[in-house]
Amino acid sequence: MIGYVGLAEANHLVLRPASFADAEYLLYLRNDRETRRQSIQQGRVTRAQHARWLRKTLASGDSLLFVVQHGGVDIGSARLDCKIKACEMTLTIEPARRGEGFMGPLIEAIKAEATRRGYSLLRTQVRQNNVRSLRGFLGAGFLPTSDELMILEATL
Repeated sequence: MIGYVGLAEANHLVLRPASFADAEYLLYLRNDRETRRQSIQQGRVTRAQHARWLRKTLASGDSLLFVVQHGGVDIGSARLDCKIKACEMTLTIEPARRGEGFMGPLIEAIKAEATRRGYSLLRTQVRQNNVRSLRGFLGAGFLPTSDELMILEATL
């Protein structure tokens, strides 16, 4: 497990490498109504589809999947899909924990993890109406590179 301290000690986050034992929790996060509304792929994911995706992701040398913890409690997930020196990041905060100030520290934790692994560019896709996520990424130094889906990048 990798621990990161955010802006305040209260936002100390741990990135725990995900395993297949996390399948139900990750599916719950993925199928949350607001998560789907803000996702590129907005449809519900079946348990079988999710299991296939999770096996593939966990076996991939190009993907890093984490369960995000605060105070020993799971509060979300983070994924890095990496190629050469760049990674695309995907973050999800548990519905009941949104708005509690975890977005900034989570972005910083993922930036630190990507840097530690030798990556120099992070990219994410955010829907323009997802104001909370846009604010978090822009505040963490990401810059828009596209108008349609607001593809944002940060050099590490």
